[in-house]
Amino acid sequence: MRRNTLEGLFYILLSALGYAAMPIWINYIYRFSEIQPLELFILRFGLAIPMMWLGMGLLRQFLPHLFPNEPLRRSSFLVVGLFISMASLSAFYALQNISAGVYEVLLYTFPSMVSVLAIFRGEILPPRAWVALALASTGILITSLVADGGVQTGGNPSLGVMLSLVNALSVAFFLTLTAHAQRGRASNPLSTAWAISGTGMVVLPLLFVVEPRFNYAVTVWWMLLGLSLFSTTIPLFGVLMGTQKLGASRAAIVNTIEPVFTFVMAAALLNEIPKGLQILGGIFIIGSIILMEYRSQSAVGLRDTSSRRGLGLGLKADGVKIVEHQQRVNFSPIPAVQLDASAAQFTSRPYLTENRESVAMNPSPPAGGLGVEDKLIFFSPRFEQAIELHARELLHRELTFGCVDRVSGVAPDVNLEEWDGVNLGVASLHMSLAYDPKQRRVTITDLAGTNGLFVNGEKLCPHEVRSLHSGDQLALGQLVLQVLFDKHTSS
Repeated sequence: MRRNTLEGLFYILLSALGYAAMPIWINYIYRFSEIQPLELFILRFGLAIPMMWLGMGLLRQFLPHLFPNEPLRRSSFLVVGLFISMASLSAFYALQNISAGVYEVLLYTFPSMVSVLAIFRGEILPPRAWVALALASTGILITSLVADGGVQTGGNPSLGVMLSLVNALSVAFFLTLTAHAQRGRASNPLSTAWAISGTGMVVLPLLFVVEPRFNYAVTVWWMLLGLSLFSTTIPLFGVLMGTQKLGASRAAIVNTIEPVFTFVMAAALLNEIPKGLQILGGIFIIGSIILMEYRSQSAVGLRDTSSRRGLGLGLKADGVKIVEHQQRVNFSPIPAVQLDASAAQFTSRPYLTENRESVAMNPSPPAGGLGVEDKLIFFSPRFEQAIELHARELLHRELTFGCVDRVSGVAPDVNLEEWDGVNLGVASLHMSLAYDPKQRRVTITDLAGTNGLFVNGEKLCPHEVRSLHSGDQLALGQLVLQVLFDKHTSS
């Protein structure tokens, strides 16, 4: 397993652990004080906002390449903060009425809520999404039937279930708005800081209505600090770093361990032993997430090499293949073009074809251009994988490259989402690829992605057409790909 993958797993698991502990912190705070949900909300984000900006300062100091040099839609992320506020408040009230385990399971209906919002926007969901919605609905029904009371004496489990679903819907809204605000742009940690700061637009008016008490015991203050730091600020960093290293879909699947963490902590610390039907409901809900997020490893053209799996890029084009680097072969590395600080980490590495035969990849194009039976390869140095297709697959059509837009439903032929394309600024339709068999020439067209299309460090104008040659280096936003031609030789 590559170091990049291990680091991504660490960050996502750290995030899952922090978020899983949130209902535990809240439960203890309620038990050891008479704090009310509105007070808890004010204190949580009153502490989290300065912590977040302090963290941003440290991150910019030690990892400056994470901050792209482009304008940020601050107002959009401040609005996102309003939905974070709604999610937080509904969670605090819900946990007065239901147990931590039930709350956590119901929270994880938010991916299904995102799909429901997509339906209202007029999107057509694939059959798999409808099956996932049915699973999630079944899980909600089962969990609701056995929901028990929370820390509040005489709590209302039905109210707790309803508020938990409001919480999940709020999460779905702020994720959808975040996707809108980040569309076609590179991931920027400051977006998270501005979103958390948006909660201040709710905190400040509440200060005129609710006067928070500060005479809590030292133990309660430590719990409040734990809630703000370990279950608010640090998990947000974990999600950011983990998603950049694993990709959005794999990070989402790994993050489904969060309810398990909550169940274990609730049983150990709160003596909340989950009921059989609660576990069954959780299985249905978590199963719906995996079904929606998992990219089938048997997608068209996807090939495993040895024991290491390729990335399921969800390619729709026939004949497109994903293959992984296995060992060093006869290949002269092509220096990485220093597009910006973020691209400096990319260095070219050897490539091995699926049949494991060594191929000398020459930066100069094959004699006579690219033949119909020749292979065109887009190699990702970062992931040590490549997209491989025959020129004949481009005879009667163009292929579009980009990332699926979960909001508008726009999908390219070649989805670069699992190569962290979303975080690296790849647009939904970033470039198109065409082949002219008469001139034996491959061309790309810039489809006016926000973050630009670069060829060997030169930025193309919107809709500009450019010929490709073996050895060219492309950058879709900050996703760097090397272009290689593999000349067909008859046996």
